[in-house]
Amino acid sequence: MTRPFVPALLLTLITIAPHAFAQSPDVAAPAFTLSAPDLQTLSTAIPVDKQFPAQILYEEAKYQVASDGTLTYTHRLVYRVDADAAVRGWAEVSAQWDPWYEKPAQIHARVLQPDGTFVDLDQKTITDAPVKAEDDVTFSSAHIRRAPLPGMAIGSIIEEQEITEEKTPYFAAGALYRFGFRSNIPAARIRMITETPATLPYKDLIHDLPNLKVTREETNGVRRVVYEQTNIDAAHRYDIELATNQQIIPSVEFSTGASWASVAKAFSAMSDPQTVTAEAETILPSPLPTDRLAKIRAIVKELHHQVRYTGVEFGAARLTPMRPSEVIQRHYGDCKDKATLLVAMLRAAGIKANLALLDVGPGPDVSPALPGISLFDHAIVYVPADGPHTQPLWIDATAETFAVGSLPYEDEGRQSLVISPDTTSLTQIPAPKPEDSVLIETRTFKLAEFGPSQVEEQSDTHGIIDATYRAEFGGPETPKVHENLETYVKNAYLAKTLTKYEHGDAADFEHPFLLTVAADKATRGNSSLVDAVVVIFPNSTINGLPPWFSQQPPSEGPDVSADAKRELDLERQSRPASFAIRPYIHEQRTRILIPAGFTARPLPADKTTQLGPATLTETYRTPEPGVVEVRFRFNSGASTLTTDQALALRTAVLELNKRDYVGIYFDQAGARELTAGHIREALTIDRKLIAARPDDALHHLQLARALLDAGIGSEAQAEALRATQLDPKLSAAFAQYAWTLEHNALGERFGKGFDLHASIAAYNRAIELDPDDNEPRYDLAILKEFDARGERYAADADLPGAIAGYKDLIERNKSKGEQALSLYRENLMYALLYARQYAELDTMIASLPSSNSHRQLAIASITAQHGAPAGIAEAERGNVAQSERNQNLLGAGNLLANLGLYPEAADVMTAGMQGAADAAQDARRIELYKSLKKVSLSPRSPKPIQPTPYKSPPSVSWPAPSPASSSST
Repeated sequence: MTRPFVPALLLTLITIAPHAFAQSPDVAAPAFTLSAPDLQTLSTAIPVDKQFPAQILYEEAKYQVASDGTLTYTHRLVYRVDADAAVRGWAEVSAQWDPWYEKPAQIHARVLQPDGTFVDLDQKTITDAPVKAEDDVTFSSAHIRRAPLPGMAIGSIIEEQEITEEKTPYFAAGALYRFGFRSNIPAARIRMITETPATLPYKDLIHDLPNLKVTREETNGVRRVVYEQTNIDAAHRYDIELATNQQIIPSVEFSTGASWASVAKAFSAMSDPQTVTAEAETILPSPLPTDRLAKIRAIVKELHHQVRYTGVEFGAARLTPMRPSEVIQRHYGDCKDKATLLVAMLRAAGIKANLALLDVGPGPDVSPALPGISLFDHAIVYVPADGPHTQPLWIDATAETFAVGSLPYEDEGRQSLVISPDTTSLTQIPAPKPEDSVLIETRTFKLAEFGPSQVEEQSDTHGIIDATYRAEFGGPETPKVHENLETYVKNAYLAKTLTKYEHGDAADFEHPFLLTVAADKATRGNSSLVDAVVVIFPNSTINGLPPWFSQQPPSEGPDVSADAKRELDLERQSRPASFAIRPYIHEQRTRILIPAGFTARPLPADKTTQLGPATLTETYRTPEPGVVEVRFRFNSGASTLTTDQALALRTAVLELNKRDYVGIYFDQAGARELTAGHIREALTIDRKLIAARPDDALHHLQLARALLDAGIGSEAQAEALRATQLDPKLSAAFAQYAWTLEHNALGERFGKGFDLHASIAAYNRAIELDPDDNEPRYDLAILKEFDARGERYAADADLPGAIAGYKDLIERNKSKGEQALSLYRENLMYALLYARQYAELDTMIASLPSSNSHRQLAIASITAQHGAPAGIAEAERGNVAQSERNQNLLGAGNLLANLGLYPEAADVMTAGMQGAADAAQDARRIELYKSLKKVSLSPRSPKPIQPTPYKSPPSVSWPAPSPASSSST
């Protein structure tokens, strides 16, 4: 139903300073009459601006309306090519036309080449083809004629003219036209001319053209109005990337309708004969409910069942709807066809209903002051209120996933022409509000007694969000849908796999849609032997906002160039006064089911945060024993934002995105007592848990942890060993057993008598049982840095094994980001240093961001390889403060001393004493290093460490600690 018109030029991005306009020769003379010298004179008066590929010398749009309402539209453009981008990008001329009501478009053009010769457009090069639809469900009779421009070159002046002439009026009772006075390049002069019969109604509106020259005259019964503007800046984008309903392009609109009543009456004369209720009765559902709203819902449901949406814009079908019988037979129709059929069905059921025309948003709306049909591009249904206690209903017959009473956002708040004998003006459809689009998301975490949780998410949707969910998830579970949901639960919950996907019937609006997904091993909720946590993010409720709100504003620091600052200023100056967003409410309810033996820590306080015009409310409750509930409720506020409100909302969103997650923590009861220093009470709690469930390995592990913290290492090892026997497939049991074996009988880690080999073997078994758990791998890599005497980085420690372990962890976690890798990398660098793998260490340091610890490692490595002078020179490299240089040298000296390189350590530390506050203490240490000599405390012939292999004896699932590891000191 859209009545296309030829725009001045496609709009994009830029602005220019005004330039002078030459008055003579007159470029407004009839097309193609100016001589080459005349055009060159016009061009000379307008200097080249390197910001733009071309300059418009003259543009003219002429609307000639005949007494029968037919329009002849002539568009003329004269421009100069200033850059190769225009040679390539503006190399053709085109015009669109529709055979239904227009004659073939006429195209004429000539190119004045830099040498002063004209090349005319060859009419034989013009092609004519159907216009390709923007989607796969629209079919149109529109055509486009296009041809390449000859002789295009930098410096060329192009004059072109396109003419479209109606053979029958598109809509004789009143048309509405809009012409923009700004394009993507500057223009010296733009004119719009209207010629209409003096007897024809004529109304116009001028937008943002304060200096527009308007000449009105009437001759021989023809009204002629000329709108003229000179020195027009190019359009420039604005910096707030949100839609607007404002008219942001300076423009002139005019209409030829006498009134909205006459326009509605004329359209009714076309549509009413097509609205045959008897034909619609054939598809009315039977029996119909007696309740009025239920009846309407049943009729709308049957409409969608019988008829699919297909855009049909052939001939008169662009404007006139098909009869119900034709739509029913074809099982398809466009917006006006489906709306007309729905009106007929409702009337057949005794319910008043009318067609309603609108121009969908966002964007400038139809003006109530300009009656005319041309800008309407959509048809819906209006159902008047039935009595004082009911509200009118608006139904979009193409919106198959929308419940009755809910409209697509693009329809809301728009001006509508109701096709009714009672219509005298436009009726505004209710504006969108947050309550029209609601998502209530309930996330239930079932915390395990140990390890990751199970999670189930149920989405209760309303309004626009409900329609979106029904459209996206209401069909069969395709591999693509499953893949998307699998990705979602992995990202949202750090889950291992999607275990459940259910939803309601997308066509059943009597019941909630209720999309439910569930996932297993979700580490957003995780339990250890001592505590548990569920991590939730308040900013997940703002994902429905446009992306601009989460984008950082451009930098305006001292390094920003003058051109960039000018660009920023232009973008700000180009802002419209208001912006449009789809308002919504997202309430996220997180229910946490507390596992046995755990208690919740104090919950955060409730609070409400104002985010500009929006609000975020947080509440924390314990609604019933064993359950914690957290609610985040985001309300976006009104659909129309001022510039200040939009900027305030962005600032608040950026601050919210900086905010850390909210952790809801729980303590294992025994661990809580132990932390409080109540050892006896802690052991009593854990032993009671074992007494209640003696075969539960987890409770033995909790007791083992408590015993170890209490310094009773031998009993801790026995309890952990018992856990491995009760559950030989539990990785955590072997990891905890390995941890206890890192301690001696008194609970001292790496103390005399700890069992290195048995601990390594237990870690290996834990890794074998759960290859995806990084913790045992990390603990094992650290353990391999120690020898059997508990000395870290000793000569007989398995440093190659530790290095291999850290590299393996880095490789396994490389997709998780730098933060996840930093701990492994730091340990790896120290292991490389003490393993004297200096070359690899140097390469690694060079690839990482500089820090003091990295600088100290680099200095120590260079010194170890090339001597103290080279290390001191390394400390001088880069722009570092004197205090940091000294700190790095002293730190590197300690590393060198640990390596046994005492003379080098002394020299490096001496260089780092300049201005040090504790120079006397450092001097004593240096003198000590100078007198030290390296000796070995290791056995004379150390043998390589051989990790104990796992061999399960028949009677137990794990070997007991060796006598040395369980004996007292």
